[in-house]
Amino acid sequence: MVIPIILMFFLIQILTGCNDNTNSKLSTNGKIAKVYLENKGYEIVTYRKRSSITFTKDKLQSKPYRDMWAVQSITPDKYIDKQIDAETFNVKKHPLNKVFKNEGDFSGDILVNVWVLNGKVIGGTSYPVYKSNSGVGLGYSLEGKTAEEVKRDYQNWLKNFEDIYGMKD
Repeated sequence: MVIPIILMFFLIQILTGCNDNTNSKLSTNGKIAKVYLENKGYEIVTYRKRSSITFTKDKLQSKPYRDMWAVQSITPDKYIDKQIDAETFNVKKHPLNKVFKNEGDFSGDILVNVWVLNGKVIGGTSYPVYKSNSGVGLGYSLEGKTAEEVKRDYQNWLKNFEDIYGMKD
C-alpha cells in the first residue's frame, strides 16, 4: 500500500514539473523567459540570476548600454526609465554554439540575458561563455546576430542613435 502511494507521488512530481529545480527558483518573468528560450529551441543548462536594468537617457549615451541596443530590433524610446527584469541563463543549441565551437577556450555554453517587462519579452543579449571568462565581448542579439546584422547599416544607425540620445564616450 505504501509503495503505490510513493510511486504516485513521484509520478505527480514528474508530470507537474515540481522536481525541476530551475522552475522552483524562477519568478513569473523568469518562467516567461525560460519558455521563450525553449520555444526558440535553446536547451537550458542553468539558471544564473535575476537582475533588473533601467535604461536612462544618460546611460544610453555610453557603452555598454548603447551596444546592448545595437543588437535589438526595437528602439529604446518606450523603455526609458522603466525597470526591466533581466533573466540570465546558460543555454546550448543556440546559433552562437556553431560560431564559436572551434575556439579552444569556448565552454560550449551561451550566456543569455532575456529582458522581460510586464510579462513580455522585449529583447536581450547573448554572449559566448569562455572557460577563462564568462560572457565577454560586445554581445549579440538573443538570436546570436551581430549589431551589423540587426541594424544592416550599423554606422548610420549609430549616427542616428547618437543624434537622438547623445554620446559620452
